[in-house]
Amino acid sequence: MRKLTLPTAALAVVMLMGCALVLSGCSALSGTDTAPSFGGAAVDDRTYATDQAIEPLELPAAAGGNGALTYSLDPEVPGLTFDQATRTLSGAPTQTGTYAMTYTVTDADDNADAGDADTLTFTITVQAPAPIDTAPSFGGATVDDRTYAANEAIPALPLPAAAGGNGALIYSLEPEVPGLTFDQGTRTLSGAPTQAGTYPMTYTVTDADGNTDAGDADTLTFTITVQAPAPTDTAPSFGSATVDDRTYAANEAIPALPLPVAAGGNGALTYSLEPEVPGLTFDQATRTLNGTPTQTGTYEMTYMVVDDDANTTEDDADTIEFTITVQDTAPSFGGATVDDRTYTVNEAIAALPLPAATGGNGALTYSLEPEVPGLTFDQATRTLSGAPTQTGTYEMTYTVMDADDNTDAADADTLTFTLRVIAAVSRYRGSGDQVFVLNPDGKELDGARYELDLGDASADVYLIATNTTSDPVDPEVERLGLGPAGAEGRRAPSRPPSSGPAEERAWITEFNNNAPLGGRSAGGSGRLHVQSRRAVAEGDRFTFMHRDRHGTLVDVPATARSVVTDGATTAAFWVADRDWGPNCRGGWPCVTAEMVDAMADRFFRPGAGNDVHDWVTAIYGEPWGPHRNSDQISPEAAGEIHVLLFDTEEDDSQPCRIAGYFWAAHNLLRGPEYPSNLSAERLIFFLDSVYFAYPEGSTWEVTDSTPSFIISTLAHEFQHMIHFYQKRVLRRAASETWLNEMASEVAEDLVADKMMVSGPRGVASDDPTAGEPGNRDGRLPYYNLFNDIQVTAWNGVIANYAVNYALGAYLARTYGGAELFRAIVQSDRSGVDAIEAALAALGHDVSFGDVLADWAVATLLSDNTAAPRLYRYNPGTWSTSHSGGEQFRLGSINLHHYRYEPPAIVSDCVGPDLANRPAQEGPYLHSLRSFNARTQPPHSNMYATLGRNTGTVLLSVSAGTGNRITVVVKE
Repeated sequence: MRKLTLPTAALAVVMLMGCALVLSGCSALSGTDTAPSFGGAAVDDRTYATDQAIEPLELPAAAGGNGALTYSLDPEVPGLTFDQATRTLSGAPTQTGTYAMTYTVTDADDNADAGDADTLTFTITVQAPAPIDTAPSFGGATVDDRTYAANEAIPALPLPAAAGGNGALIYSLEPEVPGLTFDQGTRTLSGAPTQAGTYPMTYTVTDADGNTDAGDADTLTFTITVQAPAPTDTAPSFGSATVDDRTYAANEAIPALPLPVAAGGNGALTYSLEPEVPGLTFDQATRTLNGTPTQTGTYEMTYMVVDDDANTTEDDADTIEFTITVQDTAPSFGGATVDDRTYTVNEAIAALPLPAATGGNGALTYSLEPEVPGLTFDQATRTLSGAPTQTGTYEMTYTVMDADDNTDAADADTLTFTLRVIAAVSRYRGSGDQVFVLNPDGKELDGARYELDLGDASADVYLIATNTTSDPVDPEVERLGLGPAGAEGRRAPSRPPSSGPAEERAWITEFNNNAPLGGRSAGGSGRLHVQSRRAVAEGDRFTFMHRDRHGTLVDVPATARSVVTDGATTAAFWVADRDWGPNCRGGWPCVTAEMVDAMADRFFRPGAGNDVHDWVTAIYGEPWGPHRNSDQISPEAAGEIHVLLFDTEEDDSQPCRIAGYFWAAHNLLRGPEYPSNLSAERLIFFLDSVYFAYPEGSTWEVTDSTPSFIISTLAHEFQHMIHFYQKRVLRRAASETWLNEMASEVAEDLVADKMMVSGPRGVASDDPTAGEPGNRDGRLPYYNLFNDIQVTAWNGVIANYAVNYALGAYLARTYGGAELFRAIVQSDRSGVDAIEAALAALGHDVSFGDVLADWAVATLLSDNTAAPRLYRYNPGTWSTSHSGGEQFRLGSINLHHYRYEPPAIVSDCVGPDLANRPAQEGPYLHSLRSFNARTQPPHSNMYATLGRNTGTVLLSVSAGTGNRITVVVKE
């Protein structure tokens, strides 16, 4: 979705025109009274059975009429209900008979006459259901003959179940076999036969319904033979079983080793394992070896089974041979590492636990060298603590030793890391911009003393707080020696924007980012279909559905005004009928053929690499294609892309308008449930016709500011369409609104010079420099004003678009532009994780917190074309990147060139606390007092100015973990 503000002049025009309409009465245009008609529709006769629910019957909709259409169905069929709203007959008929049905539509307009109705007739016949008597049957089931030994329990024999019948099924088995029992409930024969013999068995099922006849039974036959057992002496045997040789590490618990079970024998089988391995135990009952070996060596193992029957012979045993080797092992830290640490002299450090090692054969001892003055290492807890007293860089070696009797060079392991102890002093040397990060690892600062030595220089000093966490934080900085700056208590966070125009389309972004995939909801019909239609052609008509800002579903009849085909893909440009023509709505801006052709030429022009469609797909990928979701339009739908121009606000008086939106509900197959009941079943996005048609002067030009904005919006909404397919459908990842919108804003930025529009940067498309001071265009004046709000939250206000574009613009100019954002959108990760994964994939070892902190510095240094690379928003020329065989250019940005002017009408759709933020030139800077008074939102930057200084600046700094504090000096 895209939000915008009408220019102040445009708003004044719109509001005056709206008043003129009210004063003049704005009477409706006279027209021709038309009767409703079912056209050629017909309803087939239906035959139902009493007391059986019918399949809901949806009756045809009528067309025409001038008022609301109402439907009726007569006569009433007992047990069935007709729903006028959905035109659906449902229920279960309760009375037989033949009903001659009349289905009527009536037009409720003020010009009612004999022609204001139409009817369809059909017949409903209700019959009593005919009962069907069925016999039970075993189908093709059989029971194999069985041979059992007398006086030996048999394996339980489940007999087959029958199917069919109209009553309870009763099972029987005859004749009785002495010692065996048949359980009718489970159809199972069990026990121990006691008498030898051959028994021809008959297994019968009988239907106990009231219609018993010769067909109400079925039988299976088989034979049970009971034999007297022959007393045979057998020797136990492991058969072909073997045990693999095993190698274990001394003093490490082994995985339980189950040994094979033997078969045969006539008595109880006993197992043994020899020799004994110190520390290991053999459990005869479970035949399992367990424990921790304590002595190295090679053990030739014999695993034996013996038959304890009365006929013991030399053959009443069997053995398996295998080897157990117990090795000496060295201790190891595995893949553990210790990050480098930077501490401030004379400040207590957070206790640093070092990793534990595994392995070894004796007690493990730990050491840490060299000694850092003021810090103590506790071997028992492996923890470094204290307060360092001497600055320096210490190359630390952390060692583990195995104290067993077999000590050798392999009985140790080490980890290395660097520990730096710095003075809490920064010294400004020379001239130009310099950056000092107080806690680069984001460690907690609790009243830490910080000294900035400017020497003889006179320089502006700025303070940045970067909250890299997902929780609010409360940084506080006191200027020592100048009184209690910022001493008042905390205040609550800035109030969020109230509900209003800015939040009315949350249902779109929520669905796009988290649409269910793969099937209908439980309340749906479960019947899917693909809309059958011929290829779109100019002049085609279709009624789209739109949910307005009040939540009401509105019909939008539209006509295809331009259809362009390039290869296998066609783009159709639709215009709402009420917004078309020279006098479409009594003087409001209307869409003409010239305008549609201009849009079509920029979005979809025959040829390769020459339009918005080609450029944006080169960056982000295809908008649709193969998928595995049964409730979505077919992959072949990728052959048509549709754009609908209509008045998104249904009037012209909103201070903030929806410039366009993409709603993935239209990618669903139409069904009875919301939102698929209003799906257009096609790839489509929507643009505001009024803003596109708004001229700057007496004639309309596509290069005018508002048409240009809508041309830029083509790239914005097209990215949303691609984003849904690439991330949600193909990779089944939920997206996050702020990241989706950032990708759309960057899409506009990347193709602005190709589209020949200023885009969100607000500088002429052919100007690679940062433009001139006083710039009020694009997103960045709003970013300057709201540069301290959360990046990773979304309230739908223009400030959200601005801060996300500013971060996206920084990422694109610093880390690879088109290539980076392609990786973000095509990642199977969401939100912050998607950005970090894309950066890592391109070889950048930076966290999202690093990006936030560097971006904040780049904002202040954006007037410096020679700033270090990570801080260089403004190289003074183009930044280039490549994707999909295309080159993309991004112009420079100097945030000190942008000026914010409050709008003529203050609206919550712009940003929070708008009334309290005056005109602003350059980035918004807090005083130290307001900096301390504000609770900082998650994932945000907050800027403060300490004014122009010379000599020494002394500060006391408090910040929670993850709240990075940076000082920037500009001479």
